[in-house]
Amino acid sequence: MTMHTIKKIMLVFGTRPEAIKMAPVVKALSEAKQRDVKGMYKKARAGQIAEFTGISSPYETPENPELVTNTGGAALDECVSQVVGEMVQRGTVLQ
Repeated sequence: MTMHTIKKIMLVFGTRPEAIKMAPVVKALSEAKQRDVKGMYKKARAGQIAEFTGISSPYETPENPELVTNTGGAALDECVSQVVGEMVQRGTVLQ
């Protein structure tokens, strides 16, 4: 599951994605490249995209994330459950 998908889920439940500081965990850059259906990594390597995370710009892990999702190793339903659970705990959605 990508962070884009997680943010869409949050919007469906009425929670702004900015409301929770999240840090996705992706096991390797190669995995992120495999998920890249839009070819953004290829464009970044070709110099068509400047300041692209993982290519020309380092990934900066948030210092104190409120939620860490293992998007590279956990099942989709587990990630969704984790995000929705956090929103329920915060009272941004009802159970």
